[in-house]
Amino acid sequence: LKPDGTFFIVEPAFHVSKKSFEETVNRAEAIGFSQVKRPGMILSRAVVLKK
Repeated sequence: LKPDGTFFIVEPAFHVSKKSFEETVNRAEAIGFSQVKRPGMILSRAVVLKK
């Protein structure tokens, strides 16, 4: 990922539990990513991260 690059994660809500998705976000934050926003997407869980 380039400096100041963004990383967009989208998972289907019916396939990935909220707990599992939050664990993924927490791991990303633990290695230096920060949340930019949580876009609303129908039937999906999504987050935009920045390093």
